[in-house]
Amino acid sequence: MCFLTGESRTWNTKNFFFNRVIPLRPFKFRHDACDGYGCGAWEIAARYTYIDASNKAIQAGRIDSVTLGLNWYMNPNSKLQFNYDYTNVGDKSTTSQGHVSAFGIRSQFDF
Repeated sequence: MCFLTGESRTWNTKNFFFNRVIPLRPFKFRHDACDGYGCGAWEIAARYTYIDASNKAIQAGRIDSVTLGLNWYMNPNSKLQFNYDYTNVGDKSTTSQGHVSAFGIRSQFDF
């Protein structure tokens, strides 16, 4: 994952989790005389996942998956996530083969 707008994700060493992302310029609908319009924080992400569920007794095949994501942190309390997943299921040793393309959107608001 990489922030496009200069923010960073800090780590809480006491409790072992990531702290909240605080955008340098929170999203604003109208112009502010001090710092103009805010666009929030933008982050891109990519992930590859592989699982082989076959062994000598069970031939369940394998799954290869690629996820591309875009996260928009409007302010410290709200986030929108956009994900595209491409998954390839099966291999030559199984009869069930195919691929799936999926797009997902998730919103998160906390108070």
